[in-house]
Amino acid sequence: MFDENPFTFGNLALDEAFIDREAELEALLGDLRSGQDVLLVAPRRYGKSSLALRAVRAALEEDILVASCDLMRTPTKQRFAAALAKTIHDDLTSSVDQARDRAAGLFRGLRIRPTIELDPDDGDLSFSFRASRAGADLDATIERLLGLPGRIAAERNRRVAIVFDEFQEVVGLDPKLPNLMRSVFQGQPHVAHVYLGSKRHAMQSIFNDRNEPFWRNARQMQLGRLPEDALAEHIRDRFRATERDADDEAVWRILAITDGHPYATQELAFFAWGHVPLGHAAHESDVEAGLIDVLNAEHNNLSRLWDGCTRNERVVLLALRGGPLSLFSEEVRERTGLPAATFVQRAVKALVRDDTVEQLPDKRYQLAEPFLAEWLDRDRSTRMEH
Repeated sequence: MFDENPFTFGNLALDEAFIDREAELEALLGDLRSGQDVLLVAPRRYGKSSLALRAVRAALEEDILVASCDLMRTPTKQRFAAALAKTIHDDLTSSVDQARDRAAGLFRGLRIRPTIELDPDDGDLSFSFRASRAGADLDATIERLLGLPGRIAAERNRRVAIVFDEFQEVVGLDPKLPNLMRSVFQGQPHVAHVYLGSKRHAMQSIFNDRNEPFWRNARQMQLGRLPEDALAEHIRDRFRATERDADDEAVWRILAITDGHPYATQELAFFAWGHVPLGHAAHESDVEAGLIDVLNAEHNNLSRLWDGCTRNERVVLLALRGGPLSLFSEEVRERTGLPAATFVQRAVKALVRDDTVEQLPDKRYQLAEPFLAEWLDRDRSTRMEH
């Protein structure tokens, strides 16, 4: 019998791994149907990409054309142009014609014509643009590529959606590129543009600054932590699917540690499951054993985070390891040993920018990085330093 761990983390949450988010999924799918631009906002590892992929799958079943472009894989404008060309060709055009002929016709009007190579093994096409051709010619080529989805939507009388992952990287490619994209996209009423990014601070600067071209350009969808009831049901279902069980103490101990964080819940449940034999139930002791495994797995990541913090940032993190706080309260600062308010403000700004700390609706702050509180409590060198 192949006994497979039913919990997954690190990859996209698909099928049984996808938890709740049904309301957000239906709302996003509705945006794709209507050509509404959307910004998905959430801390890292909250499931933005998983939600987008679920919506894309549903949209494809409704005959909506969908293309995706990951800007983390396009460090230069030439590579960005090549990625656009490939996703437009592969995802938005008909497969009836011969691939190379179709691509040549599709990109005939570009200022810079791409070099098209055919993989003899699988027939896949790759596109490249000569790095020596830059400046106005490259900008004109990118502008034409950005306009193609709108033209395809009109010619084929189909809805089209473009998903841009790690969209904050667009500023690094060229500070003028957001202006160009905005000018093209506003003329595409039948194309929905979906923007995702792992750096919330940078994404909010792009979309919430009135001096930026994307200001108020997209409907913003905030993803929060998941409700405890949905997570508890998911944990029990996945244990039972592998002929195991999880008692109430084990389930609620997992949730008490992860506090509704999607990724952290999957990770802790994954390691706890590994301590439960076939036919047995998980107990709180199994969760504690799994937590030790998690902290060992996350140690290098959390150590790098800690080492990269200033002294004042570390003091803030230590203060927050016990739960949310009003960091600028005089009583809280005296009780936790925080420095003067100006130093706290500077430290908090940097920690929020890096998604290590997040602000709650009631203006209190809490640790956003999964397992950091447990790591700070258990790491002996950290305790000795402070």
